[in-house]
Amino acid sequence: MTDPYLAIKGLTALAESLGFSITPSSTGPYIYTGLDTFLKLDTEINEGWGSDEEYNTYYFDLDNPQEIGDCAALLTRLAEHQPETV
Repeated sequence: MTDPYLAIKGLTALAESLGFSITPSSTGPYIYTGLDTFLKLDTEINEGWGSDEEYNTYYFDLDNPQEIGDCAALLTRLAEHQPETV
């Protein structure tokens, strides 16, 4: 089993390195990936979820290594399609 705390910490660091705005909360960070778009990494339920401007919704089980990788891939893909500052 993967340590979700480390997964959230790593995903947050990736998002920060990609230039996304991050807001902490008591249950984990919100990563703003564009106008009115976000990804919430929830430390209480070990999940990541959010949506983008095209009304796509996302869900990631952060206990599952494959889904942690999928979440990292999504952040990278979203960064490629965003303006320089988010």
